[in-house]
Amino acid sequence: CCFCHDTAPTEIYTQAFVGSVRCVQETGINAEYMGVIMAEIVEEQERDLFFQKLFQQPENKVCFDCNASNPKWASVNNAIFICFQCAGRHRTLGVHLSFVRSCALDKWNTKQLKQMEFGGNKVAKVYFDKNDLFTAGQHNYALPPAVKYRTELAKKAEAALQDKTITIKPTIKVEKT
Repeated sequence: CCFCHDTAPTEIYTQAFVGSVRCVQETGINAEYMGVIMAEIVEEQERDLFFQKLFQQPENKVCFDCNASNPKWASVNNAIFICFQCAGRHRTLGVHLSFVRSCALDKWNTKQLKQMEFGGNKVAKVYFDKNDLFTAGQHNYALPPAVKYRTELAKKAEAALQDKTITIKPTIKVEKT
């Protein structure tokens, strides 16, 4: 990383991008597919409108894990909304089980937003209840059905992004006053 070398961060990012382009050229993966892999970062205003819409759903107004009001964090790969305290606990699980982002502070890409759109607390609750994903009264994100849930969400988001007729923007409706 740039902290251990004398290379500036922007130079490292440039080197990584150039390396990705070379990989694309050498493997024959087309640029369109590469764009899906390197999902586009969404502008803050678009992100905020997107979450404003999702927070209108009653199930998303409470933390998935503890039912605290007004969660402002999310586990992206589980597509659930969680409170600040539960976000801290999720961070200790590891990103392979729960990749935590702030709904208001962090940058989000189109794939992550698609996962949240396809998921949400209601969908996750139905799945977790149906598959008995609890240990000692808490959700268990390490059990095989939870892994399958995350994998299916990711596949669904990827498929939606590859379909040119599906984008994030149409799901966001801005009311003009």
